[in-house]
Amino acid sequence: MKQLILLFIGLSITILLQAQVLKNVHVTAGGLYEALTATELSSITNLTLTGTINAWDIETIQGIPLLTELDLSQTTITATTIPGIANFPANWFPGPSIWKNSLNYGGLRKPLLTSLKLPSTLEVIGSDGFSGCSGLTSITIPPTVTTIGWSAFEGCSGLTSIAIPPSVTDINKYAFSYCSGLTEVSIPTSMTSISTGMFQGCSGLTSLTIPSSVTRIGNSAFTLCIGLTSLVIPPSVESIGNIAFFGCKNLTSIYSYRPVPINTANSFDDVIKSKCKLYVPFGSEALNAATEEWKGFTNIVGMPELKLSQTTANVEAKQGSTATVEITSNVPWTASSDQTWLTVYPTSGTGNQAFAFIADANPTSAARIATVTLNATGVDSQTIVVTQQTIPTGLNETEQNIAQFKCYPNPFMREMTIEIQNPRQAKMTVDIYNVAGQLIKNLLIGSINEQVNLMWNGTNDKGQQVQPGVYICKVNNQSRQLIYTQP
Repeated sequence: MKQLILLFIGLSITILLQAQVLKNVHVTAGGLYEALTATELSSITNLTLTGTINAWDIETIQGIPLLTELDLSQTTITATTIPGIANFPANWFPGPSIWKNSLNYGGLRKPLLTSLKLPSTLEVIGSDGFSGCSGLTSITIPPTVTTIGWSAFEGCSGLTSIAIPPSVTDINKYAFSYCSGLTEVSIPTSMTSISTGMFQGCSGLTSLTIPSSVTRIGNSAFTLCIGLTSLVIPPSVESIGNIAFFGCKNLTSIYSYRPVPINTANSFDDVIKSKCKLYVPFGSEALNAATEEWKGFTNIVGMPELKLSQTTANVEAKQGSTATVEITSNVPWTASSDQTWLTVYPTSGTGNQAFAFIADANPTSAARIATVTLNATGVDSQTIVVTQQTIPTGLNETEQNIAQFKCYPNPFMREMTIEIQNPRQAKMTVDIYNVAGQLIKNLLIGSINEQVNLMWNGTNDKGQQVQPGVYICKVNNQSRQLIYTQP
């Protein structure tokens, strides 16, 4: 029994030793093969290199069958010359054979590789560089890399995320195709296009950020990305290529922010067009529905929108001074002021309408500011800065305006009394305006009576009932807000 236990321990130690063989080598470009024995070439699992390497060393690494961890972070890749092979001329292989700081020469293609550290000065990840490295779960691309070649990471199914540094300006076709484990990717703002098939077959991709720098999405760019449920297309995108999103059968919403229709070419299949809701800028629904590509979508709706005609306003110092801003909206909104001296009306609404501010008299010798905030679901909040002027030094409300008046009840439903005191018997004109500054009704012209009582029943000069809302009563240069509610 004791012998069996010792035998088991011995076998376990042997397996462990065989399972992990570490090797550190300082290399002069092209010398890796000579630096390793035949036994090492067949057994190394963890390889760390320092010094300089070239295409011949990459070829040697390709020939190490059990390699699982490779650290090239302390190496520099140099160019070399490769003679012609069969019908291919000398230097036909791209990568370090021609360009310094490029990693290519046929690609590593090592499915057992789980950990990889790239040279810190690397500039180019060449075509096919890591295709088929299905064991890689993560990789850090150095901030010196500018180019990722054709099919560089194709079939790296173990990758779950990848950070592309802003130094990268060129990513070639099929660079990340069939990285089925990839769940999220953020494309840097240095990119202006998404190339053909770049993420084709990335079935696990659920989170995608397309930056506003991108103007073109290439053919087959996201074909068979069945994990995508929502797609946001920034306004910078001018064109989408052929079958770019074919097979993305779980897409339920697409947000196209371009104010004019995108130039598309058979980019979405019929399944997507029939089940997916397409959101376009508010007001462009009909324009998009008339285009060759988007017209196939059965559900095109305007995005939530809240726009203001202006973001600043001024009101005078006197009591009841008003200003208006036009609102364009297709969603319910609410409004509030951060100052009690400024009343907003209405405080909520939906659709396009005028929005009013009514100020109390400014009793101070300095201008004052209020911020009005409008909130709506699905859109960013909007703010309006309202500045109230001050009464010039030495003047006050009474001195500026001879007649004094009050309005009651306020708000009113059927009838309001306007009571005016005019002790100096100045000529008085009394008018009712809406918040857009339009004259609704004249109640009095040229009276010099010391006291006047008027009634307004919510009608205009034609005797028609006006809509409930805020109105302004003006007596000469003075004004008061009137709130007329539904009877």
